[in-house]
Amino acid sequence: MAWYVRNHPLPTNIGMEEVSSSRYRVIRDRNILWLWVDGIHYRLENKARGTSGDSISKDSLAPMTAKVVEVLVKVGGDVIVGDTLVVLSAMKMEYVVKATVAGKIELLQCGPGDMVEQGQLLVKLI
Repeated sequence: MAWYVRNHPLPTNIGMEEVSSSRYRVIRDRNILWLWVDGIHYRLENKARGTSGDSISKDSLAPMTAKVVEVLVKVGGDVIVGDTLVVLSAMKMEYVVKATVAGKIELLQCGPGDMVEQGQLLVKLI
């Protein structure tokens, strides 16, 4: 199966591959596709036929190594799809991490001034 993002084929070899632009970022790691589009994070998993599962993660992860500029939510707070959760700064640009699903904030794993690594958990929803 071939996966494409804006007519760019993602490599099919095993291992981690990345495609990026100013509006989207895609990382493929075996059967999982991590997609960041306009600040919203999606986790897509290639599953065998007949299986079910939620393809949108409730966890908000850092799309890149960055510094946390601002955290706009608190534990116990409610969010809806598209709400801004965290603002990051990397390479003199700001990146907004938004909620991909509605829910309640269960856990915050970052604070203003923290350095976070790509893929690190920032906010967990329930």
